[in-house]
Amino acid sequence: MESVTVGAREAVSGSIQTVYAYSYRGKRRVLLFPAYLRPKAVLTRRIAGGATPVDSLHNFAQAIGLNSGITADELQAIILLHEESHLNIATFDDHECLVLSMLNSRRVAEACFPQLIEASSEGIGVLVAKFNPRTPASCGACHANKNQLVKTPKAAGVVNSVRRK
Repeated sequence: MESVTVGAREAVSGSIQTVYAYSYRGKRRVLLFPAYLRPKAVLTRRIAGGATPVDSLHNFAQAIGLNSGITADELQAIILLHEESHLNIATFDDHECLVLSMLNSRRVAEACFPQLIEASSEGIGVLVAKFNPRTPASCGACHANKNQLVKTPKAAGVVNSVRRK
């Protein structure tokens, strides 16, 4: 039987959560997952069971407020620069927090690919939350109240908000 790596999962909200890469600051390494290498055909575990390939470009763009015409090369550049920023201690550690990871990706896109920023998302805060000025010990540690609603960029039904538990 052939082994298959699932690169994403469907959440109860209907959003798709994809893992593209992981950085190891201590060893100065970035681990790239199959979703990074093939973002247009990410094997996604479905709530109803089974797994299907999904084009993750649109979901990624909506989740962080980018134009829907993002290319695979642009997504890969944003992901790699995001992980490189962890190696250079230029961003918060977001391994435990999906919303903080989205914020870090958005910051990379704003700095390196301003032409990709969706006009309707400019000027709005990517997150409405209080963050400590140091790396949080866990996701809940960076929010003033673990149950507060955290708002993300406007997205047509992909990831509009996340409630911290």
